[in-house]
Amino acid sequence: MPPPLRKSLQDLDMDTQRLILSRIPCIVDRGRISLVCRAWRDMVRSQQHMLVGRLLPQPRSLPWLLLRAPFPAGSSRVVCVLSGCRVHHYLNITPPDGGGARCFGSHDGAWLLVDTREPVHRAAAVNARTGAFRDLPRELLRRTEPYVYRMVIHAAALSSSPDSANCVGAAIVTAWRHPAPCAGPPPRRRCVALWRRDWPRALDFMPPGQDDVSLNEEDVLYLNHCGAFAFVTQGEHLRLSYKVDKYPGFKEGIYFLDDGKFYDDAVIFDNGNGNHYPCSDNGKWSEGQIQRCFPRSDPSVHSAPVWLLP
Repeated sequence: MPPPLRKSLQDLDMDTQRLILSRIPCIVDRGRISLVCRAWRDMVRSQQHMLVGRLLPQPRSLPWLLLRAPFPAGSSRVVCVLSGCRVHHYLNITPPDGGGARCFGSHDGAWLLVDTREPVHRAAAVNARTGAFRDLPRELLRRTEPYVYRMVIHAAALSSSPDSANCVGAAIVTAWRHPAPCAGPPPRRRCVALWRRDWPRALDFMPPGQDDVSLNEEDVLYLNHCGAFAFVTQGEHLRLSYKVDKYPGFKEGIYFLDDGKFYDDAVIFDNGNGNHYPCSDNGKWSEGQIQRCFPRSDPSVHSAPVWLLP
């Protein structure tokens, strides 16, 4: 008796198809396997379009790690957590300024918050997928003073898409008087800045008598569940979380990246001295241990790593 014919993908029952695709949680990887042959393409397409939400759950995409170490033409490596912290080599993301932009934040929908120096010095939100560009303020007003301050953004978060008319931004910045009140470099101060979309200048709402030393902010996040910004100070720990049961094969943990130089004035105001962002202290804390699960990166002269939210 001849051996039974081997089944094709189309002959597999729907539960088996679901099991296969549940082990490929990254939407980019699913797109790649659909190119293997017609059978794979038909299976992925049918589940996506006919049975979404029941046989092919679509949990929220986890952030990609954008490593800004030197690569050809200023491009960056995209490291995907859902792909086992592997590099998507076929994705080429080149931030503006010939790849030399400094990243200081991100937002859902592949938005990067960047500081560019070429062709002009500007802060902006740029979409890594579409190339859309939205300017962000580079000047600051204080609530109790008439002076205009220049500012550099260290870290920022947005309440909604930069294209939304209701978008509000919050940032940790270093600001200085412009023009300076006396000869020599103007004194710099760390503060919190807030703005709405299309505002030419941000505002420092800090009450008189309070300064950056008393706050010592380290990061800023927007909390969707309560519609508010949270500023993280030294000694505090605030993280975004995801339900691990939505991602088969994953264990609980905290992913971290080497963004300490976000706040180092010696690096940001280097005046061409070539200070570097190390970019190497990236990994995951899980089950009481630190795992170096991301590819090791060389230092970058442009930017610290940043999460890209696809």
